[in-house]
Amino acid sequence: MKTFPSIFFFVYCILFLMFSWAFTQYWNGNMNDISNLSDTLMNKTGLALVMYGLFLWFIWTINAEVKFRGIHLICLLWTIIMPIMMHYNKENINAYARTILWPVIFEVTYLLHGNSEGRSKVLRYMYIIIAIYGVYLFLQTRYLITMQTNTIYFSLLTLPWLLYGQSKRVRNMLLFVFTLLALLSLKRSAMLSMSLTWFFYVMEMIKSKRNLFYSFILIGGLSIGVMQLYNSVNKQLEGVLSERVNREELDEGRNRLAIWNLTIAMIQSSPGEKLIKGHGHYGVKKTSMLKISAHNDFLEVIYDYGIIIFALYLCLWGYVIKRCYYLYKIESPLFLPYANALSIFIVMSMVSHLILYTSYINYLVMFWGMIEAKIEYYSNKIK
Repeated sequence: MKTFPSIFFFVYCILFLMFSWAFTQYWNGNMNDISNLSDTLMNKTGLALVMYGLFLWFIWTINAEVKFRGIHLICLLWTIIMPIMMHYNKENINAYARTILWPVIFEVTYLLHGNSEGRSKVLRYMYIIIAIYGVYLFLQTRYLITMQTNTIYFSLLTLPWLLYGQSKRVRNMLLFVFTLLALLSLKRSAMLSMSLTWFFYVMEMIKSKRNLFYSFILIGGLSIGVMQLYNSVNKQLEGVLSERVNREELDEGRNRLAIWNLTIAMIQSSPGEKLIKGHGHYGVKKTSMLKISAHNDFLEVIYDYGIIIFALYLCLWGYVIKRCYYLYKIESPLFLPYANALSIFIVMSMVSHLILYTSYINYLVMFWGMIEAKIEYYSNKIK
């Protein structure tokens, strides 16, 4: 398919880098002297990305024969319906922009990338820079505090981009490095994401069937290596890692079971009108007696945005799972990077947030947009 000139692509990359820096500073939380600046810049660059993306999306739509179906239909409906829900709930302009940012990012990446391998390389180099900075912030935080740290996500969500286009040796190295970082973070969601990625890695090895004996030997070796890595990190942290992994979520206080049960009760007690149009962006946190978000995107989406948006959210899940299975079935080299993105998406959606924060989810969304463009290009080429 035809793509926009390179200048549009580079403006998009610059805007996104500014947005990425701003939300990284904002969520880092230990730079109080620039917190207001980063919050303002995050709002402005997020709004700029939405306006720029909608402009390009509109230009493309009126100048090409566009068939809105599949993920593109999901993105279109989300972009149309979400502002209506925001209007009903009297949200500000920043809420409008943030809640439609991910479908705009997906579509604009898809349109600007097209079939250009050169633009794939530019995006990968961009994410290498983001990943290095994210690892720096994580290690800095890890040195300063002994508790779990969310800064692991600044780098973890770049991993699909780092795995893309790499040899098996480099992929294995990256998986071990990020497994180590996940263990050091003490964040169980990060550990679960990497565990699920390793599971998909084993599936890929078995699927190839070219040398099953070698595959099982390698899988056994990797398993031993990961266990040794876990034990070494746990020893260095004086047992804090194993205590964190084995900690139960009790139905009390601010633990997840208590939060989920309270959010479910809030949904059940909502009037029919609110179930349709939702309670507004960050609705759970604004309404809950605990003054905390749902820590589960399924519950958050249905309470904040209503059942119509929730249905579209389920369609998004269907899309990424279907795409991942397709890449697995055809034994594509894109499978493992995509499976890693799916692993992060599954775990963080279940026990934390991606849709609600509308910040680093866009690392995954941009990756999906690029992969969609590649799949469509090669499908059309075969036809």
